[in-house]
Amino acid sequence: MKKFGKTLSLALMAATATAVVAPAANAQVAGIGTADEIAVIMGSNAFKNGFQQISTANSVNLTTIDNRANEIQALQQQLATQFDANKDQQLSPDEQAKMQASKSPILDQLKAKEEEMQNLELPIRAAQVFVIDTLDKNYQQALKDVTAAKKVNVILSPDAVVWVANPALLNMNSALTARLDQLTPTVNTTPPDPFNTSRRVLAIYEQIQQIQQQRMVAAIRQAQQQQAAAQQQPGQPATPPPAGQPQNPEEGR
Repeated sequence: MKKFGKTLSLALMAATATAVVAPAANAQVAGIGTADEIAVIMGSNAFKNGFQQISTANSVNLTTIDNRANEIQALQQQLATQFDANKDQQLSPDEQAKMQASKSPILDQLKAKEEEMQNLELPIRAAQVFVIDTLDKNYQQALKDVTAAKKVNVILSPDAVVWVANPALLNMNSALTARLDQLTPTVNTTPPDPFNTSRRVLAIYEQIQQIQQQRMVAAIRQAQQQQAAAQQQPGQPATPPPAGQPQNPEEGR
């Protein structure tokens, strides 16, 4: 067990087993299925509602965190401009050493803002990890219930399957999510004090954070592309009718 602290970032150590799976029909007879715990957890109603509740309850702090992140980026840009002697848009080790030795007041401002961000993020991250910790425990029960009901003897991760004719026939995510929703219709978002969790749960949390970040970046890019496309294709004027035809259809009646 690991006590929840300020630093949640852990190196993800995942050993992925590889298995050769026979065609789907044989796999079903053998009682084999695939499951992705992260997909199941993120697909559950408790996860979605729990994270939304956390965001709503901490909306002011989240806004402050965004503002501090922008301020930190601006200060870092100032330092980069000031100490980038060769103007190559990056700081070499020597330039970084000079920056640290300069004792610039900007460095103190950066440190203060970073510490403030960490203090604001800590209770939010603790609440999010607590939600995942709860769902992880109930996922284990959901796994037992669904495998027993479907008479499945072996569960593989999706990326452990080398080949199968129809992967959907093995996928148990939907059944697991439905069972997890039954076991955990709602989730408490207030962790106990002290709050202890496992390295495995923290690893799941980090993976979920990465997935959410990737989705956010993809959504921003899509919105930018749509906006650019709209600007490149302004509304075309209505095409005038051929000569001899009335402009107003009613005129021809």
